[in-house]
Order: sequence, then structure tokens, then C-alpha cells
Amino acid sequence: MKKVILLGLICITLCCQCSNYNVIRVENEAQFVASEEYNEKKLSLLRNHIGTADDFDVSGYIESECVFDIDVSNVSGVSELSDFKIGPDGDIFITTHEAIYRFSKDGHFKTKLSGEGRGYDECVTLENMAINDKNNTILVLDGLNKVLIFDYNTNKVLNSIELDWKGKALRSDAIIPDKRDGGFYIFSAKLITSEIDINPYCIHKFDKRGKKIAEGLLCEDFVLDISPVSQGCENKYYINPVGSENCIWEIDNGRINIAKYIDFEGRNLKNKLPYKDNLNMINFYNMLLSDSYKYVANVKDTRDHISFAYVGNNAEPYLCIASKKSDDKIILSAPNKTSFTNKIIYSDEEYFYFFHNKKTMNGIESSACPITKYLISKYGLIEGGASPKIVGLKFKID
Repeated sequence: MKKVILLGLICITLCCQCSNYNVIRVENEAQFVASEEYNEKKLSLLRNHIGTADDFDVSGYIESECVFDIDVSNVSGVSELSDFKIGPDGDIFITTHEAIYRFSKDGHFKTKLSGEGRGYDECVTLENMAINDKNNTILVLDGLNKVLIFDYNTNKVLNSIELDWKGKALRSDAIIPDKRDGGFYIFSAKLITSEIDINPYCIHKFDKRGKKIAEGLLCEDFVLDISPVSQGCENKYYINPVGSENCIWEIDNGRINIAKYIDFEGRNLKNKLPYKDNLNMINFYNMLLSDSYKYVANVKDTRDHISFAYVGNNAEPYLCIASKKSDDKIILSAPNKTSFTNKIIYSDEEYFYFFHNKKTMNGIESSACPITKYLISKYGLIEGGASPKIVGLKFKID
């Protein structure tokens, strides 16, 4: 068996000489040698294509659909969303950059959670939210290092926590609930400028009072903070690759594990961009434009499929949806190779969910991805005062 070694990953022990915090154990972070277990987690992207094209017709691979009509007649600012969740009772949560809106499962507006501001229950920079269905709380993350805790049933604020980074972190990018103890994990890979020569940890564990108690997942090369954490089915949380090794991570019972390794088979990014060069935008853009596949992001999965976005030569965006059973896959792109206008915003055991709010046909033929074209052909344009739709698509790819 050919051995595949993931270079640049450093073994993390239970404590670190340069930190006052415990270090979260990262499974297989030492040099990782191919094994049967590894091969089960490996997805070879350039094999078993059912279809890959900007004009690919996805309709033949959709088994069923579900639709939520979101009534925004009494709500402003929901034309664009940054995060989307479905609660354990079926309620819908839509996060914009200004507020979080809660709707019933039939799409009727119920209440507004948090808003933009500097008040006790407000956020200066609303990043994302998470639901802890074990203790019935909603966690809302302010990018300027604050966490709001809401009661799921009453929508009342239980706590407003200022995160104590000891002056090390610039901002917080995503939040993951820890159902074991009511605490949470924060993804952040941006240090203050004076610390830029120090490779940071990306995952930071806080207790329910906001005290940092552990950290893990060392970052050695480039990190993008665009949707760095994704929620999959069965309430799993996936962490995008924190560098060029293309490992998708997950947190399970306090440990960070490899969930999937994406193998671009000779088209992987060859040269790393050192972490300290992240602030050099010229180097960063040259990396994005290079003739390789990189930046695996927005990882979602259902019971039978996994999906993720990535970019190729000249930063061309792609969406991959692959079968977990056979590794058969479809890879979608936009005709103009520069924009991917519809992304998967959420997934559960059966469906990948898309936000459909397209109001005009302007530019559709030249820029829209196959998913957008399918949604327009099936549900039409969202015209006048019509409400946007959340459309769930169940794929059958094998």
C-alpha cells in the first residue's frame, strides 16, 4: 500500500511550553501514514465524476425537495443571509449581518434575537450562531469577542460574556457548542500584529463562564476566516482545513479528529503560504490564482452525501457533492468561472438547503451556477414583494 504522509502537521501533547492553557488533543496530527482507516476518510476528487460542467443539468440527480416560504412582510434586511439554522422543534433561524430572525417552521416571523449595537444583548459584528439542544440555549457570536447566551424557549438573554483572550486574539470567527459542559469552542486564527510571528492555535475552548481553558489545531500556513466552521447532519460541526493539507476536521467528545481528507491527486497546492504572510495580500492572491486546487470550505453533509466548495486555477470556484457510499460525485461551476451565486447554507440528515431570492434574470445565462438555474426553472423569480424561499434538495448520486 502506498504510504501518504501529511507533512507539516506537528504532534500535540497535553501541554505546551509556550502556553498557559491545556492543548486539545488532535488525533493523528503526527505524521499520518495511510491505513485502512485513512483510506476510508480519503476522497479522491479527480475520480468517479458523474458530471462536471457549468451547464450540467442537476435535475436528474435530485430525488426529492422541501420548501420553506419565509414571510418577511414584517421584517427588513432578510434579502441576504450569513447563517441559517433549523432548531430541534423545526423553527428557522436566519442570521444577517444586522440581526438574527426566528421564524416558525411554516415560515411565519416570531421574534428578533440580538441586533446591531453595543448593548448588553447586541453585537457590534454579528458572526454566527449555534444551538445547544442539550441545555436548550442559543449561542450568538460577536466577532469582537463577545458571546450572547439566549434561552431557546423564552428567547431571553441568559448571559453576555466578554471573551478574555489575554490580548492575543484580534477577533472571533465562529462558535461551536460543547454539549458536555455547556461551554463552547471559538475558531480564531487572527493574532494581534505583535504576535504575528507565532503560529497560532485555531480552536479555543471556553467554559460556560467565558474562561479560556484549552486550545488546539495549530495553524502553520494560510487561513481564510470565511465560514471556517460548518454544521453538518446529526449536529456535527466541521472545521475547514486550516492550511494546505486539505484535512476537514471535526470535534468529537473534546478531541479534534480528521473527518475527511480531500485528495486533488497531483493538483494540490504545492507551496505553503506561511502564516505570518497571511497579511501580505499580494502573496495571498498569488496563492489563490495558482494552477492548483485549494481552499476547501463550507463543508456540509447529509446521511448519504458530503459537499464542499473549493477554488482552482485563477481562483475559479467549484461546488462538489459526493456520495459517501461510492465516492461518485458531481462538480459544479459557474459559466464565467468567477462567481458561484448559490451556496449550500445548511444540511440535515436528508437535505442540502439553498437560499433562493433571485429577483432578476440579468446575467443569469452568463454567471449563474447550475443550482441557481434549477431553482429559477422550478420556482421562478422572487419578484415584487414575494418572500424568499429556503429550498432543500435531496440528491441521489451513486
